[in-house]
Amino acid sequence: MPSKGHALLSASSSDRWLHCPPSARLCETYEDKGSDYAAEGTDAHALCEYKLRKALGMKATVPTKSLNWYNAEMEDCATGYTSFIMELLEDAKQTCSDPVVMIEQRVDFSRWVEQGFGTADCIIIADGTLRICDYKNGVGCLVSANKNPQLSCYALGALELFDDIYDIDTVSMTIYQPRRQNVSTYEVSKEDLYQWADEALKPTANLAFAGDGNFLCGEWCGFCKAKHECRTRAEANLLLAQIDDCNAGNIDMIITKSISRFARNTLDCLKYIRQLKDMNIPVLFEKESINTMDAKGEVLITIMASLAQQESQSLSQNVKMGLQYRYQQGKVQINHNRFLGYTKDADGNLVIDPEQAETVKRIYREYLEGLSMDKIAAGLERDGILTGAGGKKWHTSTINKILRNEKYIGDALLQKTYTTDFLNKTRVKNNGLVPQYYVEGDHEAIIPKDIYLQVQEELVRRRVGKTSANGKKRNYSCNHCFSQIVICGECGEMFRRLHWNNRGVKSIVWRCISRLESTGLECHARTINELVLQDVVVKAINQMLGDKSSYQAQLQLNIAAVIRASQATAIDSIDEKLMALQQELIQKANSKEDYDEIADDLQASRTSPENNRRYRRKGRTDKAN
Repeated sequence: MPSKGHALLSASSSDRWLHCPPSARLCETYEDKGSDYAAEGTDAHALCEYKLRKALGMKATVPTKSLNWYNAEMEDCATGYTSFIMELLEDAKQTCSDPVVMIEQRVDFSRWVEQGFGTADCIIIADGTLRICDYKNGVGCLVSANKNPQLSCYALGALELFDDIYDIDTVSMTIYQPRRQNVSTYEVSKEDLYQWADEALKPTANLAFAGDGNFLCGEWCGFCKAKHECRTRAEANLLLAQIDDCNAGNIDMIITKSISRFARNTLDCLKYIRQLKDMNIPVLFEKESINTMDAKGEVLITIMASLAQQESQSLSQNVKMGLQYRYQQGKVQINHNRFLGYTKDADGNLVIDPEQAETVKRIYREYLEGLSMDKIAAGLERDGILTGAGGKKWHTSTINKILRNEKYIGDALLQKTYTTDFLNKTRVKNNGLVPQYYVEGDHEAIIPKDIYLQVQEELVRRRVGKTSANGKKRNYSCNHCFSQIVICGECGEMFRRLHWNNRGVKSIVWRCISRLESTGLECHARTINELVLQDVVVKAINQMLGDKSSYQAQLQLNIAAVIRASQATAIDSIDEKLMALQQELIQKANSKEDYDEIADDLQASRTSPENNRRYRRKGRTDKAN
């Protein structure tokens, strides 16, 4: 169902802005006037929601009196949708005793799409499968679930909410479109969906949010607010109209200024010229003085089109070289319009905005104090603090970028992205394919370097999370002071906080995860009342503070044990490497092969500082014995 507030890069419009990234910012300048079809769809969704809630035994208010488009057909479609969802639920109960159902669930996929959010019509989670169901009221276009970007965005948002709680490995997406007798389902693994999000969705969303990329005309233009004034669509339609007119015999000749104006590359140019030539219609290029109906016309066209394409490539290469030279000189150009904490002076240099800088410092401080990005964002919204773009809504992706931005310590990493194709001008993240340049001390810092490095370490720690005894990784949580630190002594799993209703008595308890979900581990650990847990922890802290000598002695023993264990691991790895090199040396010597390189490696391993320290320790041990 459409969300009550539409994001710039909404899931419902994702098919358009994924194909034509600049259209998102262009449509932003147009008023959203709505349509009768949209109003009818909103009424249909409201009726579906009511019927489904009622079927599930939830509280629901009859909406028919407030529905302007309500009729018998809408009633039948909503009833059919409800029956369909209930059938899915019954199927889920065959393998899962307690499937989870959510209706009109708001989801946030801003980890990949800036300010990306939406509302999923129905979500069902059962037996490792996340199912996203979407009701389509339209009768004009047949909608397929196959690699549907809208449903994929909803699924990503749902995974953000529930992947930590449920062991999800498969995502199933379903379109229910009753007025077209269409039920379409598509399944994908969670890993493949994440890969698409990282490699395709996120880079294109970044282009669309910035208003970059190329306009591209296609079937997605039908729902674009700017379609009547879009130059790219007009040019594409004009060319198609000309081809249609040529087919109808209404055009005798096409006259164009130059080859570069006719098509963007050699293949397109030749394709249309041959198509027109088959209709016995010549194309005259004024600048190059070429008529395609001449005997040598196509040869000249091929040469000239290739030159035009080469010229475009050369120009793109010159621009790249100019940028590379600037990067090598350490010259930094930073857009400060949406850069929280900085502005520019009269000379164009970055200077600190004191008020915004306090917001940046607050974000770094609260993150190191243990708050999650969600809670930091909620606090900033509660206090009415605006984002760098002047918006009131803070997203976790915005917080994440601020925490990772090296510019807040006065440095700048240049060429984070690069253009892959001079024709399509597609920009992608630079993962090492082209050089990057790091400029230190370019401008005044807001965050001290040691604080920034602490934040980077904390980001890594939270991303890695905790690995349970069964190998499952669990993400960071700051919902409670005991989160992720109460570990089961029997199976090694974490304890989870629960609101318990035991025979009418409500309480808050902590229980081993192995007793709450299938982890493959058998556990008999007792459930602990939170009040008892608090009392025990307070007593332990008081005991530790009251007798520091024994606590410090035990701490020193623990530190020494960890250091010895790490050193033992390093020594074992050196022994294994020496043994492997010795065996390889013997084999090459027996087969009369060149073994100088292996001998050098063996000598280097024997004389390494780690190995020398090992033999010194061994010598001291022998003397003591």
